Amino acid sequence: MTSPCDPSSPCLSPQVGQLIKEAAAKSNLKRVTLELGGKNPCIVFADSDLQLAVEETQKGAFFNQGQCCTAASRVFVEEQVYEEFVRRSVESAQSIVIGDPLDPRTSHGPQVSLLSSSPQSLLFIFFWSLSDRCLDSRADTVC
Repeated sequence: MTSPCDPSSPCLSPQVGQLIKEAAAKSNLKRVTLELGGKNPCIVFADSDLQLAVEETQKGAFFNQGQCCTAASRVFVEEQVYEEFVRRSVESAQSIVIGDPLDPRTSHGPQVSLLSSSPQSLLFIFFWSLSDRCLDSRADTVC
């Protein structure tokens, strides 16, 4: 089985998912559940403890160097606290130390690629501002 993915980084394209499904069907009909990780969201409301929200979203985004499919890479923030939340999040992310995992000052050890070893790449989190209109809308509304 060949993958349309770059072998240096993991991915699950629709083509690979189809191949896995077909292989399971042709064997002994094993049940297959695919981990379809991606843009896992966090939601921050205006009445939340903002510092705690920053800390927890940072954990979600950067756990395991942010290199796992469950990384919380989308953060929806209520409009009233959006600017302050983003400011604090950027400050927190900029304090992350990438380096030798045996160095006690290091927050993040080995990265999957040279590109992901730069502090700027750690700031690649999506922030959306939630307006009152959006909060009152149906769940399928894209904000």
